[in-house]
Amino acid sequence: MPSKCAYIEHIYALAASNNAQLMVVACVVVANSTALTLVFAALQTNDRVVCILPSIEQLQQSKKILSFDACHVESVFGETQNLLLSHYEEADFVLIDYNLENHERIVRAMQAGPKAFTERNFLLVTKIPPKSFGKKSH
Repeated sequence: MPSKCAYIEHIYALAASNNAQLMVVACVVVANSTALTLVFAALQTNDRVVCILPSIEQLQQSKKILSFDACHVESVFGETQNLLLSHYEEADFVLIDYNLENHERIVRAMQAGPKAFTERNFLLVTKIPPKSFGKKSH
């Protein structure tokens, strides 16, 4: 199984090569290395990164964790599905933490939404790479 570092590098490569203008990451608790990965990709391409968090407390904690890089992230708090469908429907690259309680419902809503996220780069993320990550299919 690849390391977490390899997993992060894979996300970075996807984000940077996507030519995304707007990247959105929805976190369960606080912004983490995945959000920071998008920040680094956005700095290379001069894009925007938005981090959706569940509450103001997590938003404040995230800014502390991101430290100097917090200025490169537009952090918002609220209900992920509503924000994605109403404020960030133009996102080119969306990462949703697999640990979000309603991640499957969010994905279905995005795919059925008015902007049909199915045409955009879309990825579900876990905190630890899944066992199948990096394995070649036969």
